[in-house]
Amino acid sequence: MDGNIPSMMRMITDFKPGVRSHQDLGGNKAARLDYTQRQGQFRLAVTRYAVKGRGRAYLIYCTAETASSPRFQERFDKIVESFKVLE
Repeated sequence: MDGNIPSMMRMITDFKPGVRSHQDLGGNKAARLDYTQRQGQFRLAVTRYAVKGRGRAYLIYCTAETASSPRFQERFDKIVESFKVLE
């Protein structure tokens, strides 16, 4: 995922990378990237997960306005923890 960061810096308005880590998603290793960006007048906090299946890769995005992001974290965590690669 780190290889995508230079492209994201060029393509996403006010992109600022944050924490990078790995997490288990349904028995599969997923790469996690937290970052902030601006979209129009909105400042957004984004968490992106990338997980490999057998023949595909899956991206999961959790996005909220930066100021309200902590309020949604528990809900985002539950959604992500429910993800399973079935292929």
